[in-house]
Amino acid sequence: MRRARPEDAIQRAVVLHYQQRRAHGVFMFSVPNGGYRRAIEAAIMSGTDTVAGVPDMIWIKDGRVYALELKGQAGA
Repeated sequence: MRRARPEDAIQRAVVLHYQQRRAHGVFMFSVPNGGYRRAIEAAIMSGTDTVAGVPDMIWIKDGRVYALELKGQAGA
């Protein structure tokens, strides 16, 4: 069964916007913590100290950190 992931489309749009307007000296990355995980994957992530609640996207510029948490219409 395929799960609906409306946040993925939002995140792709943000990444595309960033790529088109990229600023010198800005480092951006996404944090793949969300979504369904099988039990073994969840155990591995827990064992590597993955932390729930970390924002979906992070930007770093001039020593400052900017974070963005994305939510679909359902807000989950």
